[in-house]
Amino acid sequence: MRKPRLLGSIAIAAVTVGSTCAVIAPPASAAVPGAPTLVSSSGSGSGLCSSYPAVHVDWAPPAGASPAIDGYNYTITSGATTIYSGSLEDYYTSQTWSVPAPGAYTVTITAHNADGSGAPLSVPVTAAAPRVKDAVAPTLGAMSFGATTVIVTGTAQIPVTLDVAASDNTGVDVYYGSGLWGPGVTYDAVNDDVNYADDGLQHMAWSQFSYRKSGTKASGVTQQTFVFDPENKPANGLWSLSEVSLVDSTKVGDEWCSDNYYDFTRRTKQIADDPTYNKALPSTPSFFLTDVNLPGIGAPKIKGKAKAGKKLHAVAQPPAGVAVTYQWYVTKGKKAKTKLIGTGAVIKLKKKFKSSKISVTATYTAPGGASYLIAGKGKKVK
Repeated sequence: MRKPRLLGSIAIAAVTVGSTCAVIAPPASAAVPGAPTLVSSSGSGSGLCSSYPAVHVDWAPPAGASPAIDGYNYTITSGATTIYSGSLEDYYTSQTWSVPAPGAYTVTITAHNADGSGAPLSVPVTAAAPRVKDAVAPTLGAMSFGATTVIVTGTAQIPVTLDVAASDNTGVDVYYGSGLWGPGVTYDAVNDDVNYADDGLQHMAWSQFSYRKSGTKASGVTQQTFVFDPENKPANGLWSLSEVSLVDSTKVGDEWCSDNYYDFTRRTKQIADDPTYNKALPSTPSFFLTDVNLPGIGAPKIKGKAKAGKKLHAVAQPPAGVAVTYQWYVTKGKKAKTKLIGTGAVIKLKKKFKSSKISVTATYTAPGGASYLIAGKGKKVK
C-alpha cells in the first residue's frame, strides 16, 4: 500500500458539514480612547487664594470614545521623580494636587475604558509660591445702633444700622453676620446654654450681610436686616447685640482671600475655650423693640394753644428704662424752611412764629445709648 504524500499546511477559512457552516474570523483591534483635551492649567492651586504650593488642571474627556471611558489615571512628576499617581472616576474633569514645593511639574492624564488606556495628555505646570496669610489679628471697635425707628409693624424684617470698626493693619475685613438677644434670654455660663422664655414669642434674631472695608483701622456703617420669624411675634422690650462674626481677608489679584475667622460673642465659656477664635464683644449696644400700638412708644403729642405768647407742651410716655428728649421746629416762608428752635418738653411761642407751623419730635433712648426718633403732627401758630 502506498503511503499518503504530505503536501504542506492548508489554511481553512470554513468547514462545511452537511448544511452547517462555521466561520472563524480574526479578532478586531481594541478601541482605546484618545487623549483628553487640555482646557486650562495653573500653578496656584484652587486660585490665587491658595495657601500651599499646588498644580491645577482642567480637561475635557476624549471625544467619541467607544466603549465609553470609565475613568482616568494620573501621575505628577518632577523631573524623573514621581510625586503622585492614582486614578479618578470618569466624571472628573478638574483636579488640584498639592505639591511639596514651588517649581516645575508635569501632570499626565490618560483616559481608559473597557478596552484599555488611551493616549496621554501631558501638561507642564509651574507651582507658584503659596500666599502668606495675614498673621495680625483684627480687632472689633465700639459698636452702636444708629438713630433709626425700630418698631415692629407686622413685617418679617427690621433694618438696623450698625457701626462697625475693625483693623488688621493690612488687607480688609468682611463682616457677615450679627446676632441679637431679646427680652427673656438668659445665658448659663456653666453649661454654655442660651435659654429663653417659652411663651411663643421670638427672643433671638440673626442678620446675614456682606460688607468689606479696606485700609488700616477700617470703619464704616453696615445696613443690616435682622430677620424675625413672621410666624412668631418678637418679644417687646430691650434687644441687644449678642455676637458679630468677622472674616479677616486680603485681596490677591481679583480674588478676596480669607485669612482668619473670628466670632465676637457674649458667651464667656466659648471665649475661655478658645481665646484665639472667640473674642469678647467690646460693647453690647441695644435698642427698644415694640409694637406700634404699645402705649408710650409713638409720635409725641402737642398740648396747648398755638398762639403767640403762649406755651406748648410735648407729651410722651416712654416705657420704663427708656428716656425721651424733645426737639421743636418751626416751618415758615414760601420755601417752607424748617429750623430747630428749642429742646425740652415746653416751648414759648414768639410773635415772629405767627402763621408758621410748629412741630416736635421725640427721641427715645434705651439703656446702652441706642436711640430712635419719631416726629409728631404740627400746629399752625395764630
